[in-house]
Amino acid sequence: MGSRDGENLEYEIIPPRQHHFESFKILIAFSGLRHALSSKPGYNMRVKECQDAARILLKLVGRESSEALLSNVTPEEYSKHKGEMEGTLARRAEHFFTEHERVFAGIQEWRKGNIVEFGKLMSRSGQSSIENYECEVSKSTRQRLGLNVPYTEDYQCCEPLIHLREILLDAPGVYGARFSGAGFRGCCVAFVAPDKAEEAVAYVDKMYKLAQPELAKEIKETPIAVICESANKAYIL
Repeated sequence: MGSRDGENLEYEIIPPRQHHFESFKILIAFSGLRHALSSKPGYNMRVKECQDAARILLKLVGRESSEALLSNVTPEEYSKHKGEMEGTLARRAEHFFTEHERVFAGIQEWRKGNIVEFGKLMSRSGQSSIENYECEVSKSTRQRLGLNVPYTEDYQCCEPLIHLREILLDAPGVYGARFSGAGFRGCCVAFVAPDKAEEAVAYVDKMYKLAQPELAKEIKETPIAVICESANKAYIL
């Protein structure tokens, strides 16, 4: 696993413990949805909202001249002033800073080889993407999940990926799952126990075809779900 500091571009390779790669496999599940990141306004809108949230926080801490990036606000400053924000911008900032916490917690669990706790952090990340970053939230999904954050039609995204994530979390042996793929579409990724991997694949295939039959029909070239293993490093084939 690689850990990179986004501010100074330094990185660290975190080697797994000897038994680490034997304790999980990676399950990738495809929703059947395809589109380019730039073809939908939602992604760029969220980037702007994060910048707007950063401007508010930087003004509160007396650094208005700093570039409007949430990474220019310290976690301590955010904790002190987050109560002074509300609505959409408050949720965007909450996702950023809690994701920051999850990343560093995940690094520590990875060092220890604790895939169970690492998986829980993956799932919490996915939940925050729904509730705070609103990546994949449709009106019907809000009602079904009982989400109490306001719904704005402009933010309506993709319910199939929500379904896919929920199916993965219910699948046998799955430690954790979250969205993966650009532009609020694409895939979900999960960590799964090796002895349950094939059972999980069969479960995802069956349940997604029931939940999203039309999209499932579009997945012709590859299975809905596949099992992968982590390579030792990136290299040119």
